[in-house]
Amino acid sequence: MPPNPAGPVPSEGGTSIGTSAASDFFSLPRDTRALTCWGSSSMAFGRADEGTPLTARLSDRLALALAPAPVANHAVGATLSIHSLLQRGLETPTATPASSGAGTVRIALDPEIPPRAGIEFPADIAGVAGRVTCSASAWSFTPEDPAAATPTGILTSHLGAESAGSRHLLWIGKNNIRDVQGVLAHTQAMWDAADSPAEDSLVLGQWPTPSDPHGSDTGDALRAVNAEQASRYGDRFLDIAGALADPEALSRGPVAALRLMEQGGTHDAIAQGIAPPELMGSDDIHLNGWGNLFVLDLLLQRMKELRWL
Repeated sequence: MPPNPAGPVPSEGGTSIGTSAASDFFSLPRDTRALTCWGSSSMAFGRADEGTPLTARLSDRLALALAPAPVANHAVGATLSIHSLLQRGLETPTATPASSGAGTVRIALDPEIPPRAGIEFPADIAGVAGRVTCSASAWSFTPEDPAAATPTGILTSHLGAESAGSRHLLWIGKNNIRDVQGVLAHTQAMWDAADSPAEDSLVLGQWPTPSDPHGSDTGDALRAVNAEQASRYGDRFLDIAGALADPEALSRGPVAALRLMEQGGTHDAIAQGIAPPELMGSDDIHLNGWGNLFVLDLLLQRMKELRWL
């Protein structure tokens, strides 16, 4: 199994560190500020159950590393960057119910935002509190009060208020990466919404799948987004694509045992500008468990540099 990315911790029997060291460990001051994750499937799960002996979901491992600080993950697979704005309450469309009466009703959004199965968040419509849910084909709203009818009005998510005071990981836009200006604008809006934008957000760069090699439309767009965000956010931008092409990064941390630089496939991937196959899921779209641990290692290192840990 890979080394614990969060560092050594005392075992249940107390044999991994001595009594004095254990006392020191538990007396260390801990940063208890919450962390909120936004994005699509890479942030949500990837192929976390592939490759590694144990499932390696990014947010689960972050929760272990940051405990007792809470970690909330609002990422949902297949979403576009506009969905993150909707979830955070930065996009506030007008919602119109398809029918009158109490209970759950379908709603139409204006401006239109395409539905994505799995999106769910607390919200209000024109002051009526409830919950938005989404199937693959439609948005719905369920008022908290079973007797309440859903009005026509502005829909505002409560997740923005719930995440106030939190730090934020932003990994949005992969599914609409060819809309370079849209992805940049949406990420900037998420950045600006933080309590202290220059300190409270970390933008994760997009990484290239086998569908995004050098010279492809998506690959060129991905690299354009990464280059601009690296320029804008400096050390608050984590260059995952660059690390996936860096022999030193690929030879350390939790993936060291894979000996990636001894694999011909790794060298071919670097030449094509895509992620090494040993870190990819079976669908060639998502990172596997090892890929998630690779990203986790980069994240924890940067968080320490930013004094988030």
